[in-house]
Amino acid sequence: MYKMRNFVSLTGFSATLLRAWERRFDLFSPRRTDSGHRAYSAEDLRRAQQIKLLLAQGRNISEIVDVVKSSAPHPANWLEKMLEQIWFESVNLDSQAVHSLLDALLARFSYREQLQRVILPLLHEQRDAPRERVARRLLKQCLASRLEMMLSSRAGNPGGRLAMCCSLAGGLPWFPLSLVDLWLLDRGFHVINLGVDVAPEAVLAAAIRLRPSMLTLAVPDAPAWERARPELLRLASELPDSEVLLMGEKCLAESPWRVYDGPAF
Repeated sequence: MYKMRNFVSLTGFSATLLRAWERRFDLFSPRRTDSGHRAYSAEDLRRAQQIKLLLAQGRNISEIVDVVKSSAPHPANWLEKMLEQIWFESVNLDSQAVHSLLDALLARFSYREQLQRVILPLLHEQRDAPRERVARRLLKQCLASRLEMMLSSRAGNPGGRLAMCCSLAGGLPWFPLSLVDLWLLDRGFHVINLGVDVAPEAVLAAAIRLRPSMLTLAVPDAPAWERARPELLRLASELPDSEVLLMGEKCLAESPWRVYDGPAF
């Protein structure tokens, strides 16, 4: 169960707006604690993430209420069938059908569930299928466009802790870096993605200006770490309270920060 303060932080919706949607549209069903405070469930959180995605798509609240309330319970194997259908349409190279299925599926889940139950299974599953390589490329393009749409809406809590995410030259490409963004959003951060192939001095300047609570930085190898070492060590002294997660080779464990331990991409 989530207290109001935690629920506001996770969803980015104000307490006033949540109460209004509950009262006018019956979108949420929080329980009341012994002291009379609201306590939200995992299903309430899923609904809030679904609403956020639909808002990012430009839907108005009347349409959103209809979509959310028409979401009927599914049989136990509904997710497997949906993933199978997405692969089927990918092999048929029907990008419009893939987009529609992804929209319907991602709207039902929180950020963490989107990663763990949809995106990563689709990316990691090996298929011995005709045109498998082309189908995988199409599927990845569809996933990337949906991620870009979600992230460009600046989902997350603008008033919450700030996280910066970026990659040095030769590090992660944009797509897996955007999955790290989702991982951060799930933890209640407001995320700013500086992009890929970012110069170390640009990372330092942005971090000093924005003063994030967390910085996730993809470093491709030991030579890249050595080149960036002066700026990154200065960052450690300038921002002693910021947590820095490094993504890269094991040699990076010698740095003053801990290594990224989120989902493997």
